[in-house]
Amino acid sequence: MTSPASWAPAALVCALVLSACAGGFSPPTPFGATVEQPTSTAIPIATPSDQAAPAATQTGASEVTPEATGPAIDRFQPGTAVEIQSIQMIDATGGWALGRAGGSDDHVLKTGDGGLTWRDVTPPRPAALPPARGTDSAFFFLDNRTGWVVDLVDRGEALPIEMDLWNTSDGAQTWVLGGRVDPTDYPEAAPILQFTDVTTGWLLLQHFIGMGHHGLTLLRTIDAGAGWERLAGMPESETTCVRTGLSFADAANGWMTDECPFEPGSVLLEVSEDGGTTWEALTLPPPAQAPDLFQTALSCSTRSPHLFGPEAGKLVVTCSMEGEGGTQERSFLYTTADGGASWQTSVFPGGELYLLDPGHGWALSTDLHWTEDGGTSWTKIKTVAWEGQFSFVSPQLGWAVARSEQEAALVQTADGGRTWELLEPIISP
Repeated sequence: MTSPASWAPAALVCALVLSACAGGFSPPTPFGATVEQPTSTAIPIATPSDQAAPAATQTGASEVTPEATGPAIDRFQPGTAVEIQSIQMIDATGGWALGRAGGSDDHVLKTGDGGLTWRDVTPPRPAALPPARGTDSAFFFLDNRTGWVVDLVDRGEALPIEMDLWNTSDGAQTWVLGGRVDPTDYPEAAPILQFTDVTTGWLLLQHFIGMGHHGLTLLRTIDAGAGWERLAGMPESETTCVRTGLSFADAANGWMTDECPFEPGSVLLEVSEDGGTTWEALTLPPPAQAPDLFQTALSCSTRSPHLFGPEAGKLVVTCSMEGEGGTQERSFLYTTADGGASWQTSVFPGGELYLLDPGHGWALSTDLHWTEDGGTSWTKIKTVAWEGQFSFVSPQLGWAVARSEQEAALVQTADGGRTWELLEPIISP
């Protein structure tokens, strides 16, 4: 289990936020020429026809919902100061978060005042009692009423992992338990949960097997989370690659990005046109600005996928290089308008790609950059002394869970990331 980060003293967090220097402007970087069509290869991912694990058919909640194993978890009391672990804001006032207090498990929180105060709306899951190590959660919300929560309970080395799937359609006034799924092993990274509409969604879990090998579990629901279909699982999904991102544009078309450290020169994007049942690997060409990059790099990865429709999308390719001062990274933004048959490339300033729409967004790391032309050019707007998990609702208004070593705090910006204000979230009466 990953222990929660301790709450940063207000003075220290203010120092982290306010002492960061503002950056200058980055020169415009034009898109490169259209590059040749990539090749296609098969990938080692299980399909329902060869999946050893059960459930290639949709299962209803009544078939998989377990009986309660104990009293429901206690919700936080009014006035409790909470440590926000992750945040998803919907608009200027409404949003959702996972939070902890005093070493607790993850609780689901909801705000109606921009993150100043929160209500504990955690699903009525049983408390994780000893010898369980605790519960971690992940969530995804379409709006202020509709969302889904995944609870992963680590019950100890000798006991199986429990994974409960909850959904709400009334703003967390009520929760429906969509079932308990066996994830085979505790995931090595936070689960990736995404929905494209109120009925269709996916859950991706990554598992470390050992000796450089990883596996994945991929689940899909087509009935708002009442039942889940296992599209892939171990051991069939075992590979030396780690999936770094997942993006679906609709019920059929999806991308997965990869990092394959033991396959130098191989830079992959996995594409599905049937809702994730089968996947095809596209081998990306090198960027037009650095045609020898993939042959000279130590390793390369794809990440931050953004799919806007069956044909249009963006992702980031990052390569590690040997430099005079040690290992250095070079990143490029890849853009396609024809389903990956051709790509345009531009220099990417680094970090994670966060887009409000195909034209507007940020490159987010300790250096914050902004683009208004889909990544053709970037403006450096800030350097901060922390790393963050960000949530923006407009070009100006955003929030971040700011972390520096073992300290964390919730901060807010009203000017697109140029300045940040500390928030001290508490549970409302």
